Amino acid sequence: MRRLLDMAAAIAQHPINTLIQGETGTGKEVVARFLHQQSPRRQKPFIAVNCSAVPETLFESAMFGIEKGVATGVSFRKGFLEEASGGTLFLDELAEMSLSNQAKLLRVLERGEVTRVGSVNPVPVDIQLVCATHVPLEQAVKEGRFREDLFYRVDVVELQVPPLRERGDDILLLAQMFLERDCAEMKRERLTLSPVAQSLLLRYPWPGNVRELGNEMKRAAALTSGSVIEWRDLSPRLLHSGEVEKFLCRSDGGRTEADGEELPLNLQEAEILLVKRALRQAGGNKARAASLLGLSREGLRKKMQRMGGALEGGNS
Repeated sequence: MRRLLDMAAAIAQHPINTLIQGETGTGKEVVARFLHQQSPRRQKPFIAVNCSAVPETLFESAMFGIEKGVATGVSFRKGFLEEASGGTLFLDELAEMSLSNQAKLLRVLERGEVTRVGSVNPVPVDIQLVCATHVPLEQAVKEGRFREDLFYRVDVVELQVPPLRERGDDILLLAQMFLERDCAEMKRERLTLSPVAQSLLLRYPWPGNVRELGNEMKRAAALTSGSVIEWRDLSPRLLHSGEVEKFLCRSDGGRTEADGEELPLNLQEAEILLVKRALRQAGGNKARAASLLGLSREGLRKKMQRMGGALEGGNS
């Protein structure tokens, strides 16, 4: 990520068409905004357009603008390209653009000017073009879904945003950042992640990437009652994923091989089982068991009181 951002900062100093590729939710628009903020154009507009959300019939008027009086009730409006002139135009989901609209965009990029719908007078535009797609464009070109000439026009420099599952401990840094933001918005005390919850976040594959992590932390911030997010505060989708379930079935939070004892799907029963395992691993030392579980010694004592006889034989 540091190399990626260094490269983006270098690109930003020149009006070079840039293609950002990466899975959905990896933060491609965040990278595009970073590039804009690092550029000499930072005081000018940053216009973001989701190509998949622009209807085919409205593409020309939306992108190029329209003159007043073209149809009844139609007023003058600049298009996205003209609005972005002097700044940055970010085209997201570029691969979703139709072939006919790709040809229209290519013409504008080649000439550096747009002609509004209903006008014959071209308007010059000066934009830093940044495009993004989760679909490999080279593959789309081979399949005939994307124009080769437009591909070479937009792919002067390519930035590849890695999926969250490949970013290691960045997951925990991002999670804590989201928590601090969400706690401030919800006007609640600061939350931290227990060691077990951190381990689960690192083992989950994050198919929705950074966007999914942000949603997971917002959910935890809204539903966690204490000041520490424990594993049971995470969403069922995360807890029931393959790698996370394997981890939870290990005898001491993942530091030894699974002991064959499956973790119940009932959260109350699973919590009792984990407390028993922590006590067993800690040799009955409650302070050590509390540390394994990401609790204070007092927190563990209260938890054991609530569990009552369910811990018989496991809390010596």
